[in-house]
Amino acid sequence: LYDSGLSPLLGVRRSGTAYYARCGSAEVALGSSSLAQWVDLRPLQGLWDIIVRDGSGYIVFRYSCTPSGTPSYVGFTGGQSFEFRAWGGTG
Repeated sequence: LYDSGLSPLLGVRRSGTAYYARCGSAEVALGSSSLAQWVDLRPLQGLWDIIVRDGSGYIVFRYSCTPSGTPSYVGFTGGQSFEFRAWGGTG
């Protein structure tokens, strides 16, 4: 998720089998897994969730953080084939 200036607010980055959560300007290592199939981003009021799931829907990694901005855009970069889900409202 990006703010109105297209700065990243919430997301996941993958490098090989390693996954990293982004919340505002902070990036946190989640761990390594070859099982990940999709990512849920949940910018809910007061708490943001990043959930990486396997093909059966089980949670591989989960990270929660407090909001650091106002999401304005949903998007992705790179050519990875992941299902992308963003949950939440626009206020």
